[in-house]
Order: sequence, then structure tokens, then C-alpha cells
Amino acid sequence: QQRSRCCIQVNPYFIHTGHLNIDGLKMSKSLKNFITIRQTLANFTPNQVRMCFLLHKWNTTMNYSDGALDEARAKEKLFNNFFQNVKTRLRTQPVNAPERWEKREVDLNKELMDCREAVRESLCDDFNTEGAMRALEGLVRAYNQYAEDDKPIVAPLVTSCGEFVSNMFRVFGLIEPEVRNLVFTFWKKLLKSFS
Repeated sequence: QQRSRCCIQVNPYFIHTGHLNIDGLKMSKSLKNFITIRQTLANFTPNQVRMCFLLHKWNTTMNYSDGALDEARAKEKLFNNFFQNVKTRLRTQPVNAPERWEKREVDLNKELMDCREAVRESLCDDFNTEGAMRALEGLVRAYNQYAEDDKPIVAPLVTSCGEFVSNMFRVFGLIEPEVRNLVFTFWKKLLKSFS
């Protein structure tokens, strides 16, 4: 259709995604079991809807329900708390805090490296966003365990964790790409000012 209208081929590929089910039946107007985007957005934010779709593999059937969107809302809260915690810890970290790595830093770094590999493998495996989100959630939980006590953090390591999750959220459309997240540039600017 686009080619006949504009005389150029815009996209040579067709992709067929899985069906969206409501109450176990394929969503369709003929069955009168459809929900509009407007109806969904009356109860959930656009990011919660995006998160819901990211938590399912693109080519499988998705059962739409308030439960699925509530799960997305809970994941969104988990990640928002992560970003807020990272931001707070970086802002309150003394400039002269020690940056010596102990076992807990080595463990968090291993989680970060494992997460990067798991996300890459998931996305290379037929763009498996469900697996990628699961890996990111694992990193967030590892960070939460790392930061749960009042011990000083190693800011560059925490910044790396935050930047990786933030960058993946940009890729997935959960964070606006043109908006720089000032949370994670704060530490870099501070370090440059002492160089």
C-alpha cells in the first residue's frame, strides 16, 4: 500500500505477531470482546502498557487482563524505585568515599556482566524481550541486595548498573531517547571536575 502511494518501498518485511486474547478468546470486534487503547489508558499509563507487552514474547499469544497490567505496574514500580534509589545513593555519596572493591562489589559486578550477556542473548534469540526484562529485573534485585545496608557504595559500579538499565529502557521505549537522564551524568560530571 505504501509503495503504490509513494512509489518507494518503505519496509520490505511483514511481521505477524501473536494474538491478543481477552478471557481466553481472540480479541475481535465480531465477538465484541475488544478493548480500545483509550479504555486501557484510562486505568494504566502508556509505560505500564509498554511494560506489559515487553513482559511477553512478541510472537506468542498474550492474554490481556487487568492482572497482566497489574503485573506490569508492579514491575514499573520496582524499576522506578531502583532509579530513585540509585539517584539518592549517588547524590548522598561523599566525594572522598573509598572505592575499594570488596566481595559485595565483585558480586554486583558479576551480576552486571551476567545481565548484559543475558540481555544480549535474549534479544538475539528472536527479540525475546521477556527474557531481557527478566535479566534486568535480576540486576535490580542484586543491586537492592547490595544497597540494602548503610555501607558506602562504589559509585562508578552503581552508575554502570543504572546506566545499563536506563539505556535498555531507552531501547525499549520506556524512557524518551532524546532526554538525557541527569541521574547518571551527575557522577561523571563530578569526577571530571576533580580531574
